[in-house]
Amino acid sequence: MKKLFTLLTLLTTLSLGGCTHEEQASESISSSSGVPTYSKIDYDFTTKDETYVQSLYFSMESYPSDYINKVVKVKGPFSPYESSDPNSCYPAIFLFKDSTGCCDYCLEFLLYDVPVCPYAGGNGYPLLNEEATIVGRFDKYLEGSTVYIHLVDAIWLK
Repeated sequence: MKKLFTLLTLLTTLSLGGCTHEEQASESISSSSGVPTYSKIDYDFTTKDETYVQSLYFSMESYPSDYINKVVKVKGPFSPYESSDPNSCYPAIFLFKDSTGCCDYCLEFLLYDVPVCPYAGGNGYPLLNEEATIVGRFDKYLEGSTVYIHLVDAIWLK
């Protein structure tokens, strides 16, 4: 599923031509002690239209090193990717469908100091399809030879 998702993303990115690297205004985020506090949001997906969100998302996938450690805010229904391990999942927030309407695009995230969720959510993660706002640091990871993007040290703004 993730390999198909990456291939479709790459093809869509190539067809878009180029993407912006516009930074957003600072925004304060407060949180409880011990949990990361983000005083500045570099990229706020929650205040932009779908075209901007798609462009920025594809740019992040195509040039992940340009966004490492940038603070990103996303909002949408909790929609994790299924895992072959029934006790885990790839937690993600749904962002948009591609132009053909066939594929969902999500941004994975790992909540700070919360074990990875079960597929239906809970245990510190939103429930399946629950609307959630997540803020975290952008990072990339390797699975085999494929690079994936996600937010780490994320907080759920309830």
